[in-house]
Amino acid sequence: VFPQCRSAANPGSSLKGNCKGPNVQITGEQLLLLLEKDGWERRGQPATHGVMVSKRFPEERCSRSTVIPIRQHPLNPRVLGAILSVKQTGLGRNALQALIDKYGLT
Repeated sequence: VFPQCRSAANPGSSLKGNCKGPNVQITGEQLLLLLEKDGWERRGQPATHGVMVSKRFPEERCSRSTVIPIRQHPLNPRVLGAILSVKQTGLGRNALQALIDKYGLT
């Protein structure tokens, strides 16, 4: 459960609302492949902390970019939530699920 969410698992939270983190078990490599199929492009050299990807949206002045950690184990739900957030890819978990349904996980 995300710390900003109030639930039975996190009763001490001061914020209200129905927050749910992404409940998908996905590795960084799988997410990277899905984003590339959605039009995101790798930028620069892969680094030890991950791979930078970006995408230009016509309705936005600047392109969006994020770093996808490449690890063998599934991404932490908080990390995945941050990547899918408005500040990074702007996809959200529904769009991620739509990409998984469209392209599948490899």
